Amino acid sequence: MTKRRTWLAVMMVTSLTILACTTTDASDQAQQGRDGGDADAALDDQPATQVPGTDTTSRTLWVAPDGRDEGRGSREDPWRTLETALERLEPGDVLHLAHGEYRERIRYPSLRPATRDRPITVTAAPGADPLIRGLLWVRDADYWTFAGVNVTWDDEHNQSDEHMVKFDGGRGWQFVGAEVFGARSFAAILVAGAPSGWRLADLCVHDTAPSNGINQDHLVYVNNGPNAGPGMITNSLLFGAPNGSGIKLGGPSRDSGGASNVTVRRNTIVQAAQPILLAWGAADILIDENILGGAGDGYGTIRGYRLDGLGNRANGNVGFDAVALVLNDDGHRGVKADDTNRFPVDPQFDQTESCEGFRAQAPLAAHAGHLSASR
Repeated sequence: MTKRRTWLAVMMVTSLTILACTTTDASDQAQQGRDGGDADAALDDQPATQVPGTDTTSRTLWVAPDGRDEGRGSREDPWRTLETALERLEPGDVLHLAHGEYRERIRYPSLRPATRDRPITVTAAPGADPLIRGLLWVRDADYWTFAGVNVTWDDEHNQSDEHMVKFDGGRGWQFVGAEVFGARSFAAILVAGAPSGWRLADLCVHDTAPSNGINQDHLVYVNNGPNAGPGMITNSLLFGAPNGSGIKLGGPSRDSGGASNVTVRRNTIVQAAQPILLAWGAADILIDENILGGAGDGYGTIRGYRLDGLGNRANGNVGFDAVALVLNDDGHRGVKADDTNRFPVDPQFDQTESCEGFRAQAPLAAHAGHLSASR
């Protein structure tokens, strides 16, 4: 876990900075509203700007693998299971996860909604590298932030039809600064249920193994519906989905689910059969300044699969090792790409095996990807 801890230390600093400076992305959210959503709602639903622990009226609580659920939740007497701890949190609370492994299948615990002024923060303790082995499913996590909460697969208990991490609905939530890896299912992370103002940021999501039908095992799957509020996937590294997409945006069929109002900005998405796929009626998706490549035979870095939704755009991306930057199915509206995209451009990664790699050395790729100079 040494390599993971080094990388996560950097991501945690970045993610906590995001918590303090989320308002710098107001223009992104408002622009997304102008492109097909509600700008005022976009601003209202932004994740909270409070830095964890700065509210003097909040409680600081603890959970640890060697704790006890009958405890007080203090540093000296922590709770043992994360699911129990989540159900006891109140607006303004900060929960620290001590170092170690939490073998839990957390499936929709009863969460109290927080507010923009009094968020709930669940974060790795300073210097800790907590790891959930199992599932993390939450619903309606209004103004909750999960920072540095890593998740991996439990071969003994998880099933191939269970998404490993799932966020269903909710307003203003964030999942940041974590490593999510080794899924053996339809997706490592699923976003569903018409959320608004949500954010996935500073993540390393990798190695979803083939487990289902062809092209069905993804790293991130967004099926947030046609009427969802704005959301963002940003500054993240995604690699290793040979039987699926780095990010899939769309429902399982033309008449079921869908994706809308999502910005995919400054990520590095590689080694997937299709780095980004937009399907069916997906609408108002902005794909901006990503590094995309390593697609499967015959695929582009961005696929418009029978895509007839409006407002789907690709700007400023760098693509390589694919048949095209954007590959739209004939007879459909597809993704519109402008002349700011660059293809083919080899990003000249330093190494391509871990979360600490994929650092682009090529000058033409400097503006894009999860470590871009423009972030």
